Amino acid sequence: MNRPAVVGRCELSIDATGLGRVVHDMLVEKNVRHNAVQMTTGQNWSRNGQYVSVGKTMMVETLSVMFASGELTFASDLPLRKLIEEDLASFTLTTTAAGNQIITQSRNAAGHGDLGISLSVGAFASQFLMPGYVGMGKLRGYH
Repeated sequence: MNRPAVVGRCELSIDATGLGRVVHDMLVEKNVRHNAVQMTTGQNWSRNGQYVSVGKTMMVETLSVMFASGELTFASDLPLRKLIEEDLASFTLTTTAAGNQIITQSRNAAGHGDLGISLSVGAFASQFLMPGYVGMGKLRGYH
């Protein structure tokens, strides 16, 4: 992210929940600009210092709306498409004993539990942290 070919051309958003805090700390140490997104409960989001707290429900709903509206689609030849679709299909809405609705997710058969979350972090960031175009392109001059 600090290489001249990349600086200013893209935004990095990471899941800074749990072990992601370590990744966030490493990026801060290397002066890599990024959005550190921490998942919480609920349907709100807020920025507090270096962190953005966002409800998992809000993230998944944002992703769902982007797919439903056609704003986000999969490339036909996307190599991880099947695994991402499996991850997205594993999201379920559950009601707790207290009557609260929460979104849970199970790992898919390949063991990738994070692809759907990664996509939802990117979708949320594109809509609320850096509104703009989510598209496809080629990065040149980066190895």
